Amino acid sequence: MSEQPLQRRLAALICADVVGYSRLISDDEIDTARSMTACRNRVTEVVRQNGGRLVDFVGDNMLAEFVIRLYPMYPSFYSTILATAYYGDGRYEEAIASAEISLSIDSHNLSALLVIAGANAALNRMEEAHRASREVLRMHSRFSLREYVKSQPYKDPQYSEKMVAMLQKADCQNEGKHQ
Repeated sequence: MSEQPLQRRLAALICADVVGYSRLISDDEIDTARSMTACRNRVTEVVRQNGGRLVDFVGDNMLAEFVIRLYPMYPSFYSTILATAYYGDGRYEEAIASAEISLSIDSHNLSALLVIAGANAALNRMEEAHRASREVLRMHSRFSLREYVKSQPYKDPQYSEKMVAMLQKADCQNEGKHQ
């Protein structure tokens, strides 16, 4: 029999217990059971939405697990999020380095390409900025800077304005070209 390779993972466990459950159940068993069912359903939904699994939920005890597998390569969005954070902080060199890691995993990662275009434009490296912009427009022929910005969750309009200005400087816009 061949041995299975050891699969390492990092896990966070959440254990919960309802305070006063015995008293609640003795005071009103039906209402407490109804409340616990609603609680169980909501907890199950939230745990799943956040990438976890409910290991056990008996009575008033709950155990949930959230796991990150320790593979040599993370999903591209990890480094894309980091690249975006560096970009927002004005740390353009680090933003470019993180975005390039994302692209080495997923060469069609739109956000990583946009970070590279915008960060290079911010550093006045226009050749690299235009190269990244051409790649965005080649791979995403219907790309619209206006629509992309609308889809971003930034609360601070200055961040969006800064991003748009750098991407416009990098000539990363299709408005009027293919629409």
